[in-house]
Amino acid sequence: MTESSRLTKINDTDLIFASIVMLSILLIVFALAYAALISTAPLFYPAIYTLLATIGGVAVLFALFKFRRGRWIIRAAALLFCLEGTIAAATTVVDQRHHIATADANRQHTRYVNRFKNRFSFHPMLAGRPTADFRSDAFNHTEYNTRVTAQPADPFAPVVVTIGGSTTYDGKGDAHTWSSRLAVQANLNVINMGVLGYSSAENVIQTAFWAPEYSPRCAIYYLGWNDLRSVGVKDLKPDYGGFHLERQGMMLGVYPHSFKYYKPDYLEGSAIYAAILNWRRQELGAFLGRTFPWWRDTSNLGSPTVKADADALRFFTRNVETIIALNRLHGTKTILIPQVMNIDDETDDDKTKIWTPFVVNSALKRILSEYHQVLARFAAPDVLYLDHVLNADWQETHFVDQGHFTPQGSKQFADIISDPVSEYCRL
Repeated sequence: MTESSRLTKINDTDLIFASIVMLSILLIVFALAYAALISTAPLFYPAIYTLLATIGGVAVLFALFKFRRGRWIIRAAALLFCLEGTIAAATTVVDQRHHIATADANRQHTRYVNRFKNRFSFHPMLAGRPTADFRSDAFNHTEYNTRVTAQPADPFAPVVVTIGGSTTYDGKGDAHTWSSRLAVQANLNVINMGVLGYSSAENVIQTAFWAPEYSPRCAIYYLGWNDLRSVGVKDLKPDYGGFHLERQGMMLGVYPHSFKYYKPDYLEGSAIYAAILNWRRQELGAFLGRTFPWWRDTSNLGSPTVKADADALRFFTRNVETIIALNRLHGTKTILIPQVMNIDDETDDDKTKIWTPFVVNSALKRILSEYHQVLARFAAPDVLYLDHVLNADWQETHFVDQGHFTPQGSKQFADIISDPVSEYCRL
């Protein structure tokens, strides 16, 4: 029994190779069809890749039956083509090729944007700021990128700026922020400069460039929670780079939807080449993290801790010191208010929260108290530290979650600070 047919002179081995080449052509066509179903991206380049692959497959088939010499080279080409088709189909089906992963990143980012409905806009120094003149049923902004606040009875009352994160900005309804409550109760012109996610790092920039434009008598800083995001971060940078800084823009939904800054290699149309690149990148999350700084998996950026991070605490101390120095330069009094948190005194929970991914829950209150101690050290004739907010009768009904106030919570907070702020800012 010979390997070839006496009638056709075709080697049985070549028939096997021809079969796998034909199967590979079908797999590549299937991969393109599947990609067309799951993606709305233009398919011109994938179509060209499939056309060229099909032509290449037909050429290999022709060579198998036409040429008798160099059989090992032709069969090697057939095996390579089989590998191309197999990888193309497999990686497409399981969504592992990086262009599909970035499409998923786009979809996730779009959800962030839709969540805030363009309430925030990109800013080169602050990642994002409130969109000027934004209007909605619950959130309204001024033309100066600040949250609308209630007007005091006295239009000539001293000007006060309130600076902080979402606990300062927030409140579903402009009248329900603690800044608005303070404006009415203390009879002050209050400018609400709070922004979701802002830490003391962003507060330094606000104090340096925008707060002086209002010539405020006092600047109130409600600090602590957002700075805890940087506790436990590996290789933390002085500007909170390494985690918080990169994520802030994505959180506000202000980075471009499309990852247009990524320029793929032309050869990445090949499934084999793309697979080699993905193997070298080890995982798509790491690749996206390096290519797009705001797309980061938290697992490799830090480790859970029960202690205050020395560098993070040092940077926070320096930021507060800088804020006070800037205010003194402009003749503005500083008011520091420690963050009030809805946290149990005793807990054995060894997990972490999404917002503070490296702070173990059982240590959150203790670490936050160290940040409060930093604020207390800066108390001076022109720096008022209002720590009595920590000892008030806070109830679950005052909070939405760990730190955000309900309307009742905002009112209580304003009630507590109203008299000392009013007196201090009128001296």
